[in-house]
Amino acid sequence: MSIKIPKFKQTEWLIVYIMFITIFASMINSFIAGVHALYYTIDIANTLLFLNILYCKKYKELFKGSSKIVAIWICFFIGYAIFISIVKIDNVGLFLWAIRNNFRYYIFFFSCILWLKGNFKFFNNLIIANFVAVLFEYLILGKRQDWIGGIFGFIGGDVNAPLNIFLIVITTYSVIYYLNKRESFKTFILKTASSFLIAAIAELKIFYIEFAIILLFAVLITDFTIKKIIIVLAFVLGAVVSLRMLYIVMPELDPEFFSISHMYLYATSHKGYTGSGDMNRFNFLSQCNEILKTKSNMITGLGLGNCEVATNIGWYSKFFSTYSYTHYNWLSSTFMYLELGWIGIIMYFGLFILFFIKIIQLGQNKNNLLNSQICAILALMTIVLLFYNSSMRGDYAYLMFYALAIPFKKSNINTA
Repeated sequence: MSIKIPKFKQTEWLIVYIMFITIFASMINSFIAGVHALYYTIDIANTLLFLNILYCKKYKELFKGSSKIVAIWICFFIGYAIFISIVKIDNVGLFLWAIRNNFRYYIFFFSCILWLKGNFKFFNNLIIANFVAVLFEYLILGKRQDWIGGIFGFIGGDVNAPLNIFLIVITTYSVIYYLNKRESFKTFILKTASSFLIAAIAELKIFYIEFAIILLFAVLITDFTIKKIIIVLAFVLGAVVSLRMLYIVMPELDPEFFSISHMYLYATSHKGYTGSGDMNRFNFLSQCNEILKTKSNMITGLGLGNCEVATNIGWYSKFFSTYSYTHYNWLSSTFMYLELGWIGIIMYFGLFILFFIKIIQLGQNKNNLLNSQICAILALMTIVLLFYNSSMRGDYAYLMFYALAIPFKKSNINTA
C-alpha cells in the first residue's frame, strides 16, 4: 500500500509549513522546552512568500478581480501606518518589530489568495485530534483552565487563544453546512457538543457568547428553514448543559457571571481586565486618552514601535516600561489605538468590515456560497477578538487569515 503525498509548489509548501508550525509548535514546546523558537521560522517562510510575490509579479493579480479593493485597503493602511510613524521613531528595532507584528499576516493572506489549494477541510480534519488532546490534558495530565489548549499544547496563558479561534472556525463551518443541508444533524450536534465541552473544560467562557453571535448571523445570512428552529433549540439545550458543567469545573465562578447586568458591568468596569485598574475591553478609549493627552496623539497615535514589547528577545519600549501595569498589550484594540490613533483603528476595524461586505458579494456565486457565508461570519468574529484579547497580534492570527483567504482564492468550490 503506497502513501500518496500531495504535489505542491514551493509556495504552497511554505503555506503548509506556516500552518503546521502555527498549530503544532506549541504542543511540541509543551514537551520539549525551547522549541518555541520555531515560530520565528514562520517569518523566514513569510519573507520567501513575499519575495515570490514580488519576483513573479504576482502582486498584479491581487489588484484584479475580487481581491482588488481589499488589497488596496491593506496597502494603504500599511503605507499610512509607516508614513505617520517614521517621524516618531524612538527605537528603530522596535519600529521594525511593530511592522512585523502588525502586518505579517497580510503577506500570508495574499499568498493564500494566490497559491492556496486547501479549504476548511484542513480544520475539519483536526477536530477529533483536538478533542482527544483536550481530554488527555484534562484527565491524564491534570491540566486546568488556561493550561488546556488541545492540539495547541498546555503552556499556561499561551494556548487558550488559538483554541478559541479553532472553536470559532469549526463551529461556524458546522452551523453553515448544517443550515445548507451539507452536514447531518448528528454530525452537527457532535461537533457543537464537543466544542461546548471543550469550552467548559478550558474555561473559555467567552465561547458561549461567541457561539450565540455565530448562530445569530448564520440565521440572518442563510435561507429560512425548519433547521433554524432546531439549531436554536439545540443551542439553548447545549448551552444549559455545558454551563452546568462549567460551574462544576469552576465552582468559584460567580453564579451571575452570564447575566446581562453582570456582563455589562464587567465589560465597562473601570477596574479593568484583571480588576486592578488596568485597561478594559469596552471603555479602553477613555483610559487611553488619559495617557495620550493631546488631540494629535489621539488622532494619529504615538507611532509604530513606541508602545511595543518583545519579551522573548528582551526589547521593551519606554512606554511599556511606564504603562505596563495597564496591560494594554493584552488587547489588540488598545495596542492599535495607542500606536496609530483614531485613523489607525478605524482603518484596522474597517478592514474586517470590508472583508464582511466583499465576502457577502462573493457569495452571489453559488460555487462560493458556503465558503462566503462561513468567512463573512468569521470576519465579524475577528472584530470580537480584537476587543477580547491580543490573539490577532500573535502567531495564531494566521489561522484566521488562512480562513478569510478561502473565498478570494482562485477556482473556489463548495467542498467540505
